[in-house]
Amino acid sequence: MGIDLREYALVERLTVMENVLSGRLGYVGFWRSFARKYPQSDVDEAFRLLDRVGLVAMADKRADELSGGQRQRVGICRALIQNPALLLVDEPTASLDPKTSRQIMRLICELCAERGLAAIINIHDVALAQMFVARVIGLRFARGRIRRCARGADTRRADEDLRRGGLAGDNPQGRGRRGGASMSTALDARLGRPWKKPPLIKRAWLRWSLAIGAVVYPILAVASIEVNWSRVWEGLDRGAAFIMSFTRPDFLTRWGDIWDGMLESVIMTVAASVVGIAISIPIGLGAARNIAPLPVYVICRGIVAISRALQEVIVAILLVAIFGFGPLAGFLTLSFATIGFLSKLLAEDIESMDRVQAEAIRATGSSWMQWINYGVQPQVMPRLIGLSMYRLDINFRESAILGLVGAGGIGATLNTAFDRYEFDTAAAILLIIIGTVMALEYLSGVIRARVQ
Repeated sequence: MGIDLREYALVERLTVMENVLSGRLGYVGFWRSFARKYPQSDVDEAFRLLDRVGLVAMADKRADELSGGQRQRVGICRALIQNPALLLVDEPTASLDPKTSRQIMRLICELCAERGLAAIINIHDVALAQMFVARVIGLRFARGRIRRCARGADTRRADEDLRRGGLAGDNPQGRGRRGGASMSTALDARLGRPWKKPPLIKRAWLRWSLAIGAVVYPILAVASIEVNWSRVWEGLDRGAAFIMSFTRPDFLTRWGDIWDGMLESVIMTVAASVVGIAISIPIGLGAARNIAPLPVYVICRGIVAISRALQEVIVAILLVAIFGFGPLAGFLTLSFATIGFLSKLLAEDIESMDRVQAEAIRATGSSWMQWINYGVQPQVMPRLIGLSMYRLDINFRESAILGLVGAGGIGATLNTAFDRYEFDTAAAILLIIIGTVMALEYLSGVIRARVQ
């Protein structure tokens, strides 16, 4: 059974040919589909179908470059390449203009007639359905009764309209061709030849240079690392002892220090996340090019770049030198890191939002703040909440690292345990950190599901 969906459901970043051949995924193995090595019979059939709908010359174009009518035809080809016994078509003309709607309906009927294929078409335009199909079945929802109508009397008028407009009004290659017409020159050039996905990098010398460099560079990088194998051998015993300590973690001997460190990490994490997120939102708005003036955009992008350029440990060492040991340095470090992380991702999400929704709100005469509140905020809010929860997770894990340089948190206790070779205590601390991160991950999933 082949299905053609209402919204085309094409993968926009794939080519037309890849979208059509995806109809054969249930008949080829993973590695063949991954390498785009489909059987030649499938490739030839895909080209024949594309030629039949007038799109063989666009086989290597991306789906997002097509018009609505062209996308609908690709969806039909994807359904037909499955060799179905029954074709289900859901609202094939919902997003099309009247002329293209008649062309698509005629095309579906002709293809089904050529292949001896039964089709069930779900459509709300009864007049259009009566132009082309032999049987119309209507459902009255109020009474649950089925009403059956004969074929309408508008068929002759539809045939005349299509003869005047041609089969593929927006693609001259498809005009006038029917099932018995001879092959096009483009199809003749494609049949019997292996198909390859167009390369991302067009220039062969550059493509091969990058591939060779990607292989050679890691080999040279690893070869340049000096390894003291005798030191590695000596450390294997300590490594084994540390791993075995996870089977007998000691939570009690230094529980007071563990509790104080965990409490300090939690307070520092939550406070830094709240402050960082609050500052990140206006900076993220200013760093979005599609809503911010150029001077504001440049300033906010500069802040984001500086925050992302400095790694947390370096910032923590600097702040410890300024403010001394303790959670204040850790709090400021995590707040600074949150700004760079969240502002950048928020700005990118705003830049990729649906412009139509935002412009509809702007057209009502809203102020800038009202436009942000009604047109931008609802689109980015789920993503903002998800990123905020993720940053809270990151800040908690980073607090353990910052404690190693004296910036407070559970990291100081963990460092002391390692220095004393108290691996059972270190294992207990790490298990607490892992459990906390897992709990935050679960909480994040619940919150995101409710917001969505």
